[in-house]
Formats: sequence, structure tokens, C-alpha cells
Amino acid sequence: ESADGTKVSESGNQKQVGPKPEEIGTVSKGSYSFTTPDGVVLTVNWVADENGFQATGDHLPTPPPMPEHVVKML
Repeated sequence: ESADGTKVSESGNQKQVGPKPEEIGTVSKGSYSFTTPDGVVLTVNWVADENGFQATGDHLPTPPPMPEHVVKML
């Protein structure tokens, strides 16, 4: 935690990410939070693994829902 109230947390471990034993990668997860100039605390939770970096937070944009006809096609 820093003097301005920013907080950071992270952990990780090794994981086999492919069919071969030598295909090992690091899987990390964590979060950070900070206070905006207007006093709102925002938190981002994230995972970084074989699927890339994925961040979530109530303030982050999300894609609109898929139309029903597209869901049926899938």
C-alpha cells in the first residue's frame, strides 16, 4: 500500500500450459485499487494465464450482450 492509498496484490505459480512437459508458463492473479480525484475507490481484479490478461472491475466497460439469433447460431 502506498501513501496515496493505492493497494496492489499479486500471486502466481507455474503451470503446464501445453501438452508437453516443457510447455510451462506462469499463471498470475491479483488486484489493485486506487482512489479517483473525486474520492471514489476503484478496484481491478485480474488474471494472466494461457488465455491472456483478463481484467474485471465494476467501472470497466463490458461488451453488449449477444443478440438472441447469434446465440442460437452458436
